[in-house]
Amino acid sequence: MWIKKYTRPSNVQYDELIRGSGLFQIPLLVSVIKSCLGFPVGKGFLEFYIQENEWDNLMEKMSKKMLRGRNFYQRYVQDYRQVSKQYYKSALPFKKDLTKLSNRQLFNLYQNFVKSTRAMCWFFYSVWAINEVIEPAFKKKIIKKFGAKAKKILLAINSLTQTIRFDQQLKELLILKDKGNINQKTLQAHVQKWGYLKVYAPHHQPFKSADFLKMIKGVKPKKQLKEIIKGLKENQKQYQQALQLLKINEGLFNLARLINLNIYLRNERMDLYREVTMLVKPFYQELDRRLGLANYQSSFLTIDEINQFLLKNKKPNFREIKERAKIKYAWYCQGKTRRLILNQAEIKKLYKKKLGSKEKYYELNGMVAYPAGKVRGRVRIVISVHDELKFCPKEILVTPMTRPEYTNIMKKAAAIVTDEGGVTCHAAVLSRELKIPCVIGTKIATKVLKDGDMVEVDANKGIIKKLK
Repeated sequence: MWIKKYTRPSNVQYDELIRGSGLFQIPLLVSVIKSCLGFPVGKGFLEFYIQENEWDNLMEKMSKKMLRGRNFYQRYVQDYRQVSKQYYKSALPFKKDLTKLSNRQLFNLYQNFVKSTRAMCWFFYSVWAINEVIEPAFKKKIIKKFGAKAKKILLAINSLTQTIRFDQQLKELLILKDKGNINQKTLQAHVQKWGYLKVYAPHHQPFKSADFLKMIKGVKPKKQLKEIIKGLKENQKQYQQALQLLKINEGLFNLARLINLNIYLRNERMDLYREVTMLVKPFYQELDRRLGLANYQSSFLTIDEINQFLLKNKKPNFREIKERAKIKYAWYCQGKTRRLILNQAEIKKLYKKKLGSKEKYYELNGMVAYPAGKVRGRVRIVISVHDELKFCPKEILVTPMTRPEYTNIMKKAAAIVTDEGGVTCHAAVLSRELKIPCVIGTKIATKVLKDGDMVEVDANKGIIKKLK
């Protein structure tokens, strides 16, 4: 059975590097994942589907590999530091003047980047294994061992205890506002330092001064700073108390540390990915120049097409590349077949053949992230942060997943419903802090609900019902 695993901003280069067809180039994944479909859903996004048994098999294998030996936690931390450092280093050479490099020199830089990105993919996917396999098994053990105390222990372990980059930039912005030091110069410095947090693919633009000003509009800086600092300190205190209870069992102790680290790494690994993507943008600008393209259209070449140009000066089909850049393509990957499809009629036919016609759902089920009773309201589908302008207070936020930049939207929501995620995902963590009813991991909410639908979200049972 095909299952939708994630909805992501689409870009051929990044599809081939870390998702979509890229799944077939990553060590370990290639031995398990044999099929993947990606379909355009508008606004520059693709939905990716994988065979359920293959995905479950991958999650089990990754989990077993992570938990080998008594020092699994220390090894995981050490491996992440080493691989992420190399990943970052592979992007630094693109900061130099690339116009002076030969095609062969550009090829060498690009190959090093591709290699390090694929090594980093272990950590792009390991968070899923922790979320879907390791954390649920850990939860059962804690409930069995600690009974009534389990809920408090699990809540402490599943709370954010390290400052993520988005919160760090927000703190710096609030300090500037508190000191009355918001001006063109300080905002531009903030953009230079943190603008990449909006970048998900080479053709995306970073945050601008206006975006950062919007984050603090109408905000009392001292009050919000105090809340951010107080919330993190309280989380850290409760987490340490939970660890003290678990010290009697080394296995549970290290599992707790791994799960808590995972909450931070879910954001950190993607923030690093965004920073690296920002660093690599000049490479695609230079490719654009050499190929006579513009607006990062070269990032819609396949890896092989880039290699063929840099090594043999073989130019791609420019008309096709420009069509891909409209982001209406689909991926079909099964067995040894890898196809990038542009024909819209063929895409519709493939969708219907593989996924069937849309079923009518009047009730959806998901996982309870924050149990806060029943809430009724109108649905607002949010695919990207750009949808914030159309979001009205007290609407039901329905989205594939949330990110830190969604915070302003989430604060206005009557309830939150996501396709993806587990108890350590961003939506789950923030909904607990904001005390907003939240149901996660419905898989299909964005597919079967529409803007304006009246629904009832039962955040105690994890049920969403469509109302007449």
